Amino acid sequence: METLTFISDDGTSDNFDIYGQVKLSGVNYLLVGNPGDDEAEKTVMIMKEVSAQDAEESDYEIVTDDNEIDAVLPLFEELLDDFSIETF
Repeated sequence: METLTFISDDGTSDNFDIYGQVKLSGVNYLLVGNPGDDEAEKTVMIMKEVSAQDAEESDYEIVTDDNEIDAVLPLFEELLDDFSIETF
């Protein structure tokens, strides 16, 4: 499993495991979770790429819009057939 380091605007960094990547309407989305969490109860987030096409590094933000989550979540569930995702 690939792990990436995300650096926030304030300079702090966090590592995330990447479980999958999908594209919807030309936008890249990542399903990520904290490394080391119990696999049975891992908390995951959907992150959306918001960087410019010619950017050297990718910028991502956490998806919080319920409609956007509802549109992307089935794509991840299809991609990760052994992965059960519950929303809160």
